[in-house]
Amino acid sequence: MSQFKSKQLLANLKIDIIEITEWAKQLLIATHYLNTVPQPGKWTIAQVIEHLNTYNNYYLPEIAKALQHYPTGSCHANGIFKTGLIGGYLTEMMQPDINGKISNKTKAFKKHIPVAELNAETVLQGFVTGQEQFLLLIKQAHLYDLNKVRIKMSISNLIKLKLGDVLRVLVIHQQRHFIQIREAQDLIIAKQKLQIC
Repeated sequence: MSQFKSKQLLANLKIDIIEITEWAKQLLIATHYLNTVPQPGKWTIAQVIEHLNTYNNYYLPEIAKALQHYPTGSCHANGIFKTGLIGGYLTEMMQPDINGKISNKTKAFKKHIPVAELNAETVLQGFVTGQEQFLLLIKQAHLYDLNKVRIKMSISNLIKLKLGDVLRVLVIHQQRHFIQIREAQDLIIAKQKLQIC
């Protein structure tokens, strides 16, 4: 099990969320290729973002709801967050490798698989709005014990993860998919250059 200073963990997650949100805002400039399939069998960039939306749409309200049922004042400057067994495993499994690449592919759960036809601008705006809510929850999380607040997983209501684990998993999951988005952009741009030639 890994452990982190709670305040520092939340500060780092806040920086990551802001960075991811800025990347998403940059995508709004180039919505014309967000529904382009980069390779046969691969998701479009809009689909990747919508996949992330399905997680935000489930977990952000669950986190907000859970915070209402726990006492505040438990998270302090010297508070330590210790990862749980499942949460630690999920973050390690999803973590990009040392070169910033996705080394282990995973299959999306059915409820998190996006439809093929999407309004890219609406999907991205929804993601940015979700990220703003995410930042507010990070701010609220400073008042809670990241070890004690428990959140039900989207794949099973029987499994609950520590708040700190859920926050880490959500951010690492987003980082992982933004690597996928950058790879898709490179493929689409390369394909467009070939068509011009």
